[in-house]
Formats: sequence, structure tokens, C-alpha cells
Amino acid sequence: METISMREITSLVEKISLEFKPAIKESSSSCSSCGHSYVGDGVCIVCKSTVNICKGRAFVYLVRRLQLSHEAATLMKRFTTQYYCLNEKKLHLVLDLDHTLLHSTAVSGLSKTE
Repeated sequence: METISMREITSLVEKISLEFKPAIKESSSSCSSCGHSYVGDGVCIVCKSTVNICKGRAFVYLVRRLQLSHEAATLMKRFTTQYYCLNEKKLHLVLDLDHTLLHSTAVSGLSKTE
């Protein structure tokens, strides 16, 4: 399994956080308005402030002491699907417990909500 460094996560977060900007007010440059969606080693990756309590979920299997909020995890999943699957022309398969194929679709055929 390939491991991801904190630097790579930070780079991805900076690219992905551009999607958050329209939802955030223009005057939100202060740390108090940051949602601390991406926290690594106790520091918010977006605003660089120290975070004692994070509401996010731990993703330590990717990077040690990485926590993402539910919204950030959803956004990362969507970004991963768009970036990797669309470029590599992959399929999504839905399998039953006994691995019976229930449904398959090309990633390019999925809507943004899917």
C-alpha cells in the first residue's frame, strides 16, 4: 500500500479547498471563521492554527494523526473519484455479499451527487 506524506495531503487540501471558498464569506481570513476541516498533527492545514479538539474523523491509515471533517472526507472522495477514476476510465461496481454483480456504471456516467 502506498503511503501519503503530510506535504502531499497539504498540497491536495490547498487544491480542494478552492471548492470551499464560495461557501465562505469574503471576510473569513481569520482563524476563528475556519472550520478546521483538515487537521494534521494538531494543526489546521488551512489556517495553520493549533487545534486542541477536532470534530473530524481520524484517517491515520493515510497519514499519522490526520483528521478530516465529514464534509472534507466527502470532498476528498469526490476529488479522488474525479481525478483518478475519470483519468483512468474506471468503473464502479456494486457487489452483493456473495460478490454477485448488482450494478456497474462508468464513472463518467455518474452525476456530481453520485
